[in-house]
Amino acid sequence: MASSQVQRQVVAVAAMDARNIKIYVLQVMKDLVVNSRGRLVTLRPSKLAQDISIRSRKSPRAESVVIRNFLEELVEKGLIKVVKRSARGKVYGVYRESDLWKMLIGYQPRSILSIVESVESEEEAAGQA
Repeated sequence: MASSQVQRQVVAVAAMDARNIKIYVLQVMKDLVVNSRGRLVTLRPSKLAQDISIRSRKSPRAESVVIRNFLEELVEKGLIKVVKRSARGKVYGVYRESDLWKMLIGYQPRSILSIVESVESEEEAAGQA
């Protein structure tokens, strides 16, 4: 009985950490968008992991998996696009015309994450139609 409680606590802590990482990613994206002069902001998961590891003092390797999955989730939901694919990985982009850009300017990262989590992916919406 005690081991199952510990296991549930570990899962809850991991989920909380993943949520905090997503909030950090959205905060970095918000900073980039607010300070941008152009119409495109590019993101690399490894660079985001480095920025976040400086803030949170954790290993960037563990966080890069969560970051990459979160960015892929945003691509599936149609909020960002893959700008480039290479042997070094994908480069993601947020365009000025996108809904995410508008959300990043107008809302705080926690609110944006709640909105993003409630949005259906484009594939799910197309499958239901």
